[in-house]
Amino acid sequence: MAICTKDYHGIWAATPTIASEIPLDYVKSRVKIVKDDLLAEEEAFVAISKAAETFLRNLARESSNLAGNEPISYDDIANVVHKLPFHELREFLPQRMTYEAVQRRLQALQENRDENDEDDDD
Repeated sequence: MAICTKDYHGIWAATPTIASEIPLDYVKSRVKIVKDDLLAEEEAFVAISKAAETFLRNLARESSNLAGNEPISYDDIANVVHKLPFHELREFLPQRMTYEAVQRRLQALQENRDENDEDDDD
């Protein structure tokens, strides 16, 4: 099913009425944050809404698979984000690390810097 609307060029077009759980007004407001003067057709916002809904459904499903019979935890979601190609989310949802692992990582970074400093002196 579709409805007819005018796009921003004034051309009448059929707009798909695919139901989405994420309201189009919300999607439009989030997209405008990225680029305030963005021109986009209604179909583009419908597609973004459905893509976001599908992403959330898949993230929840994969997290649930990791959790098994337990409630989904932060760690389950972070592990899914780091296994799949969600590079933008990795900084927002980092995997937990023990203090010892953080110390090892910092030590390795410092050793790497020291080696680079020695190379620069030559």
